[in-house]
Amino acid sequence: MRKLRGFRSARDLAEAVPGGSITESIIQNIEAGRKADLTLSQFLNLAMALRVAPTYLLVAMGRPHDTLDLPNLSPDFDGMTALQFDAWLSGSVNAAYQFVLADEQTERLHLKALRELDQLKKERLRVQSMAKLALELPQDDSGSAHPWDSADEYLLEADRRITQIEYYLSSAGWDFA
Repeated sequence: MRKLRGFRSARDLAEAVPGGSITESIIQNIEAGRKADLTLSQFLNLAMALRVAPTYLLVAMGRPHDTLDLPNLSPDFDGMTALQFDAWLSGSVNAAYQFVLADEQTERLHLKALRELDQLKKERLRVQSMAKLALELPQDDSGSAHPWDSADEYLLEADRRITQIEYYLSSAGWDFA
């Protein structure tokens, strides 16, 4: 593990991990290489306490083109770089592991659609807020176009795309209730 990010000691980090599932001695053993296994919840809580993506704890993302050095992985991971592993783990459609079965490909497309939907909804809220603020600004009489003039068009297009993605995911069994 890298230097304890923002923590002065293993004890400080252990105290920051929610639920008390990781002790100071566990952290010391991880750092010394004496402990290589954690429960999934311990691992995720540790990543959250350190405020890093879990990938950073698994592989050397500072050396993205190095091959994986994780014990007990299947031969499917042989030769995979840290960057390729991150793409695979994040569900990237263009990850190193190219899915063969239609179900596998569909799952990746669902994840991609879900991410797009989330981004669209956030962007829609941002544009709505900006348009609302723009209405509160004093208007000039120059008749020139303002960036917020097209907000209504953007919001209509965003609503159309959001509806389209939600329909696609709903038809695949996703629940948006």
